[in-house]
Parts: sequence; structure tokens; C-alpha cells
Amino acid sequence: MNVSLPFNDNTVRGVVFGMILSALLLMGLERGAQWYEASQMADPSVPESFGSPHPYLLWELPPGETVVNEQRVAVNSVGARGTEIAQPKPQNLRRILFLGDQTTFGQGVSLNRTFAYDAVESLGGSRVGLEPLMMAVPDYTATQHLNLMDLRGWSLEPDLVIIGGPSIEMSVQTYRDEDVIAMVKQHEGPRAMLQQYALFRVLDRIANLHRNERAVRRTAVFGTGANFNPNGEPRLGTNAYAATLDRLVVDALDRDTPIVFVMTPVSSDMTGTELTDSLQLYRDAMRSVAQRHGVPVVDGPSIFQNSRRQTGQLFLNQTLLTEQGHRVLGYSLAKVIKPWMRGRSVLRPGTGEPLPTLPEPENEPSAL
Repeated sequence: MNVSLPFNDNTVRGVVFGMILSALLLMGLERGAQWYEASQMADPSVPESFGSPHPYLLWELPPGETVVNEQRVAVNSVGARGTEIAQPKPQNLRRILFLGDQTTFGQGVSLNRTFAYDAVESLGGSRVGLEPLMMAVPDYTATQHLNLMDLRGWSLEPDLVIIGGPSIEMSVQTYRDEDVIAMVKQHEGPRAMLQQYALFRVLDRIANLHRNERAVRRTAVFGTGANFNPNGEPRLGTNAYAATLDRLVVDALDRDTPIVFVMTPVSSDMTGTELTDSLQLYRDAMRSVAQRHGVPVVDGPSIFQNSRRQTGQLFLNQTLLTEQGHRVLGYSLAKVIKPWMRGRSVLRPGTGEPLPTLPEPENEPSAL
């Protein structure tokens, strides 16, 4: 039986030629987008490449001598507190990267007196090839740190990541993070696949980074003081905080980089009578992520309660630590990461279970 096909040889050749032409056109557009992205667009991995407010970070530490919350500090070219670091990283160096806010940053004390530097120095410091990298930034939430790591943190090749918290996530401001902060990467859905192409990245930045509704809100909040949070919700809810921490841990483990949490204490931990319900909820969020992945937690509240020291010896105010407070916390952190120094894993067996749905803090009308 003869079957008449709906197309002939000329049609087939035309379709094939069209497909080849389309593929060549897309390749050309992709090459052009790569050139445009590299030479004509601001590089967000470079500090101060964007104006203020920064679409991914809102603000950042400017390289050089600068004043942060009335304290003069040195900031290096990667936006971290401290002196310059070698790039690329030397082969005989193990880099320990620290994330967190004021407490981890060491507000009120010199850099070498922070619990981060104290722990690294007690393990031998530069004598044994250890380098601390202070990428904690005052008032940064986990969202900002996730973006910071995607922008430049992971490219610095950390061998160990330490995350301090929780803290500023529970604060009430005139905005919520999700309303004003653009994410550097999407980790699921069509955008996660498309963002590997320069053509998509260029078009997405042109269309969304500075012109969409989030950008308008960001400009209004930081330019005119507009309030987009009349219900007084925290910058990052407990479940959003847990999900963001979880993403940071997954990103680290995908790179075979171990991670440790430091639960930072507050002065109310010394009595236990003035702890807020919100603080407990956020600490539970940190614990839930730690249990899921087997991440060790340096329990700062318990360590301080058992230290036999007075509140005034450990705290400058409600949250900031004295040099002695940093030393106590640094000693405990050093004990936790010492096995890693000897080539053993600091991670413990995790549950692998999905994150639980956590209670959210009760909202109150914002006074801002």
C-alpha cells in the first residue's frame, strides 16, 4: 500500500535549514550576551559595583578604612573585615569563613579578639595554615548572607563555614526581606535552568533587577523611608529563616564544605527570665536545620550559663560580647572544629527529614 506523506524532500531540507539557522542565531545571541554581561554590566561580585540600595545585599561594607556602628574597622577588597587575602587561594591554606551579624562581626572589640579569630588562633592559626575570613556583616539576615555567598563567598573557596545567629532576622523594619531583596540564584523551577545562560541573565537583569515591583519598593524604602510593612512582620519569618539556612547548608555540602552553627547568646540567657518567645522560635529553626543535616551547634546560651561568669563580664549590652565573652565562645568553637583540623568530619548523622512547619512569631503593628 502506498502512503502519501504530507511533506517532500524540499520541505525536510527547509525545516533542517531553519533549525540550523535558529541554532546559529541563538549561539550568536548567547555569545553577544556573554560579551555584554562581562563588559557592559556591573559585576555584582565586586564590592560597590552597584549603587545604594544594593539589589541583592541592600548595603555592603566598602573596602578600606570605614566606620561601622561608630567603630572604625578595616575592610578588604572582597568586602570582609580584615586585611587582604590571597586570590586564588594557596594550596597549603585552609580558609574558615564566618557569617553572622554584629556579634560574629565583633562589634565593639578588635578583630583579633572576636570568637572567630580566637578559635582559629587557639588551633594554631597561620602557623598551621589556617586563615579566618570575617564575612559577617552587622544587620545582615540569612537572606543577605545567602546572596553574599553566591556573589563572592563560594568563589573564595572556603574549607569550613561557620554561621552565627539567629538575631536580626526577627527584627521589625519598614520592609520584609522578600519584598525588597532580589535573589542571586533560583534553585528550582524553570528559572533555575535558564539562569545558566548569559542571554537569560542579561534580559532578566534588564527587565527585573531595577524596574520591577521589588525594585520600586526597595528604592522607596531606602530612598524616602516608605513603610511596606504596616503589620509589623519580622524581616525573615521563622520558616523562611529555616529554609534559607537550609539552602546555605545544602550549598556548602554540595561543595564538600563542612559547616558549623554558633548559636549566639544574649544577656537574658544568664537569667532566662526575659527571653522573648520569638528568640526561642528562631533558635528552634536553627536546631531543626542542624538536626536535618547533622550540623554541629555551638550552644552559646548553655555555654555562657555554665561559665560561672557574671553578665557584665560577658556582655557589653543585651547582645554584644566583651573580649572575655568572645574568648569563652571561641574556646568552645575551637573544641568543636578541632576534629576537622585532624582530618575527621565535624558533621554528625542527620535525620534527612523535611523541615518541619514552625510557628511564626505573632505580628504586632509596627511602630516604624
